[in-house]
Amino acid sequence: MVNNYDVAVIGDINLDIILPVRNLPTRGSMEYARDIIKSHGGVGRNIAIALSRLGLRTVLISAVGNDDISVELLRELKENGVDVSRIRIVEGMFTGTIIVIVDEEGERTMIGHRGANAELKIEEEDLQVIEKTRHLHVSGYMLLNKHFEERIIELLKHVKQCGITTSIDIEGVAEHKPTLVENLKGCFDYVMTDENEARKSTREDNPSLMGEILLRKIKAKVVVLKMGARGCFVTTLEESFHIPSFQVNVVDTTGAGDVFNAGFMYGVVRNLGLRKAALLANAMGAYKCMWFGVRKIPSLEDLSDFFPELKELVFL
Repeated sequence: MVNNYDVAVIGDINLDIILPVRNLPTRGSMEYARDIIKSHGGVGRNIAIALSRLGLRTVLISAVGNDDISVELLRELKENGVDVSRIRIVEGMFTGTIIVIVDEEGERTMIGHRGANAELKIEEEDLQVIEKTRHLHVSGYMLLNKHFEERIIELLKHVKQCGITTSIDIEGVAEHKPTLVENLKGCFDYVMTDENEARKSTREDNPSLMGEILLRKIKAKVVVLKMGARGCFVTTLEESFHIPSFQVNVVDTTGAGDVFNAGFMYGVVRNLGLRKAALLANAMGAYKCMWFGVRKIPSLEDLSDFFPELKELVFL
């Protein structure tokens, strides 16, 4: 089979409204933002553009509303080389919108409305596209969609029979549908999660134990635990190891986990090995944190210029 794509991504597309504040407001109070920043976001959009910026052939399966912002979002995706042929425009719906409140340490708190994203269903044409890819990544948020669970599990079993590798970030689903995580047994080769989500799923604090429990729960080959400024922890059946982070001036962490995932997937698709994949993922996440929003996504050249220690790695 000829692979038309390196990676297919199923995930949200959003408009992000970012409000930097000195202090988070308490209930019933008001806090003035220092600025207001409109940015494009959504897990699917962020990962798809990051993969394309790294040089992978990428197709995004998603949905937007029939509104002005969707025109901007689709144009940006095309300009970054992402195949948008499987993005649906949903009549009578708004494009997903997220209000992002960023404190002085760069940590973000979000309130979102998924809009058209919640209406996405996997269709036969999507399956035909996925069958022509090497790797499929699914955003955990998509599993919150009505009637999505049964269809996605059926899809994943099929694509694995086709020899396509699979990955998921269990964000969203770990918090809002925790029992579904165990229903995903054997569906994914690579599972990404952050510490908060891992704690909810495992009731553990130790990174190694979190990884071991998730491996058993989901029957994955690899669990990648994202730990922010402390880097990441990778667990397989054979080994577990920690890769330290790159130290940068953190402005905004919004989307850092998404571009981290893209960096790790690049390493998987390019067969760099887990340690190099995790190192590249850390660099992607760190680079993104230096700017508000998720507009400034690095290419391989950007990474090697900013992190000279990556020069040998990224051009393998």
